[in-house]
Amino acid sequence: MILAAGGTVIGGVYVMTHLEKAPITGRTRFMAVSPEMEMSMTKDVWEQLKQELKPQTLPASDKRAKMVKEVSLPIIQAANLPDVQWEIIVVEKDEPNAFALPGGKICVFTGILPVAKDHDGLATVIAHEIGHVVARHHAENWTLAQFLTYANYGLQLLVGDVVSPQIIAAFMQYGVSMPFNRTNETEADHIGLLLMAKACFDPEVAPGLWERMADLHKESSVSQYLSTHPASKNRAAYLKDKMPEAEKMREASHCSALHFRRSDFANHQRAQDDEQEQRGFW
Repeated sequence: MILAAGGTVIGGVYVMTHLEKAPITGRTRFMAVSPEMEMSMTKDVWEQLKQELKPQTLPASDKRAKMVKEVSLPIIQAANLPDVQWEIIVVEKDEPNAFALPGGKICVFTGILPVAKDHDGLATVIAHEIGHVVARHHAENWTLAQFLTYANYGLQLLVGDVVSPQIIAAFMQYGVSMPFNRTNETEADHIGLLLMAKACFDPEVAPGLWERMADLHKESSVSQYLSTHPASKNRAAYLKDKMPEAEKMREASHCSALHFRRSDFANHQRAQDDEQEQRGFW
């Protein structure tokens, strides 16, 4: 018991000396992973992923790859991370998904394009992923993993005689880890909304993207509590609440017009479909 109490005090001091403010939102958080460590931990992961996805990766000349790049670049500029070496790949995969790794490594699956519907919808997705990079959420997640390891050990010492390891593990997962991840996803939504607005995309489109995702996944009202992500309908409602802030950001950027006409996206998709039909893909 004395050992556990002493460990708790030392741990508390360590946490207090590693608190910082998250970019843009100002959320106070515990961070024990430096930017250098974060970059080092993901460099090999990204190279391995690229090799695994290489057979499905679209060439830079593909219209869809060009479209993703032209949407991404204004958001990257809005993020203003001069030390980040951005890299974008587009993968032929039906899954409606995208992700980003530290160091500005972005992967977009073609399955997200029909859900995005237009350039502003795609900007919603990409800005969210860039939001994770801006906020250094991967480093924060690794920090949490370290914390949970020590917390689990401390709980085993304190209550291990009366509480089973399975219950402690379930508490860590559903009571700490998943809510923490949902907080980060919501924060990335917030940051992403501001980034896309700053990049002169239409933030009003963002809630509709998540409403379409909700319809696609047929989420229940309680499904988010068993997930690392908030329910898509809740994300749509949250973004609607943040819309005044996004509109102010867009006005401050002196956006005279949207970057792209919505018809451009459909033209990209139609041209790609025609090209694949000619090659006998359909």
